Amino acid sequence: MGARIYCLKGASIADLFSAITTIQAGGVWVDPQLPRQVFHIFSPGGKDGREPGQLSRQELQILSLVSQRMNNKEISARLCISLKTVKIT
Repeated sequence: MGARIYCLKGASIADLFSAITTIQAGGVWVDPQLPRQVFHIFSPGGKDGREPGQLSRQELQILSLVSQRMNNKEISARLCISLKTVKIT
């Protein structure tokens, strides 16, 4: 909530430097390896008209389960949603 950077664990050194430079200039940096569907969450107006950082109920449920160290398959089974939905959300 309020994050201005989203960097994947395996990011290259070049991407890390790019992210740092972008943040220092007041921008938002999102890892280019993320699926295209993720980028609109960080744009003005947010996902589905919500402000950036405002998660849906399902996104909050998934985040909670991720924090409990559940993997995508376990989350999918727990919430009775497809594995693809877990990965995109």
